[in-house]
Amino acid sequence: MADDRNREDQVPAELLEQAERLTEAGERYRSSIPVPDQIDLYIERGIRDGKRRVRTRSSWRYGGLTAAALLLVFVLGLRVSPTLAAAVSQIPGLDYLVNLVRSDRSLEMAVENDYIQPVGKFDEHDGVRFTIDGVIADAHRMEILYSLQSLEDAEVEITGFTVQDADEGQPLTQVYLNQGLQGHVGVYFMEDVTLPKRVAVEVGVKTYPAASAHGTPLQPKETPKLPERWQGTYPVPDGIWRVEFEVDQERFLGMQQEYELGETVTVQGQRITFTRAIVHPIGVSVKVEIDPDNTMEIFGLELDDLRLINEKGESYRSYMRYDGDYYFESPYFAMPEELYIEGRRVRAFDKNRLEVELDLAQRKIVKAPNEQLTLEDIIEHEDSYELIFRVYQPPGDTSMSHIFQYEFRDAAGQRYQRMDGSHATKSSMETFTRNYVKIPKADYEGNLIFQVTSYPSYIESPFRIRIK
Repeated sequence: MADDRNREDQVPAELLEQAERLTEAGERYRSSIPVPDQIDLYIERGIRDGKRRVRTRSSWRYGGLTAAALLLVFVLGLRVSPTLAAAVSQIPGLDYLVNLVRSDRSLEMAVENDYIQPVGKFDEHDGVRFTIDGVIADAHRMEILYSLQSLEDAEVEITGFTVQDADEGQPLTQVYLNQGLQGHVGVYFMEDVTLPKRVAVEVGVKTYPAASAHGTPLQPKETPKLPERWQGTYPVPDGIWRVEFEVDQERFLGMQQEYELGETVTVQGQRITFTRAIVHPIGVSVKVEIDPDNTMEIFGLELDDLRLINEKGESYRSYMRYDGDYYFESPYFAMPEELYIEGRRVRAFDKNRLEVELDLAQRKIVKAPNEQLTLEDIIEHEDSYELIFRVYQPPGDTSMSHIFQYEFRDAAGQRYQRMDGSHATKSSMETFTRNYVKIPKADYEGNLIFQVTSYPSYIESPFRIRIK
């Protein structure tokens, strides 16, 4: 096969040969499972865009590759050969799917084991098509693969998503999304919420004429009429695209393995109990309980430090913490003989030093947990104050979090709530995080008291818990 550096305008021969052999199987696949209609559109658009970007390069010729064969190449290609997987990643419309599963070991193994539901449903109007390409799910997590494209050579921008149980009309807990034009929306099912039978995904979209990228002023648009659940969103979308689809519950449910743990570790005198682990096909959830008699407030185990590890030393990263549960990539499709949880760093601070007292009139901190917290500025607005704090971090700590509780009080005990717009920012060149706290103008009595709910302070001691 020719070196890609010298033959950039050629599709690798291995791809063409194997794809031709898969075409017949792909047609059978198309007859039994709905194949995303937009794959042909992706190919056409990719060739057109390629010509626009580099007009001296020959467009790719796909010969007898059908949409079904292309999808089958995606589903099976990672097992066929690494070379084929690399080649598939160059095909317009499939590259983001390959890159997606490669960034998450759970999803990669799921696809390698055909654990994916193609959907291919779309909503198209005003020259824009929004497509749900496919779904990968289990009882605790659902990844919705989507794509958005303009059919009229305009630029489009996603302003936000909503995901609902289409039968119940209830929003689903959406804790992660990739807002590129081809990506995925992650949905997590907490507590008693289960994988729904039907899902509705809505996306807000702004559109820009292609000429706007070259300095042509945009004409002001009329304020769109949006569904009530989209009222007040920012930036305001030009329209809403909605796709409903059925979830293949037989494919995704009833496959988890549960392990009761009940093991307690002690980190510098603080007791932490691992109570239960559930191994799902695309995620592992581990429930952790904190001893209420600890002298320190435990803000959480460090995700960058926490991992699952098997008897061969292969590890699976932790990617999320939610309400006492920690979530990891899953070894479900290659279950090891032994599986452990390992970590060492815990974010914690003295329970008796978690209040910040601020003299608003004198613009100074009266009491703080320690010298890591300073006041940078107070900006006065017409109806509010914006308090800007600096939270200095230990060497090597790159985390970022808002450290304050939503509610605060004055010296008389009167309670207030922070306003929208409170947030945290961090520059890669700085050793601190800025916390912006926006509060209303009011007749406060005395100093203001804020409660700390997270702080960059750590205790360390290595621990290992056996799951199986």
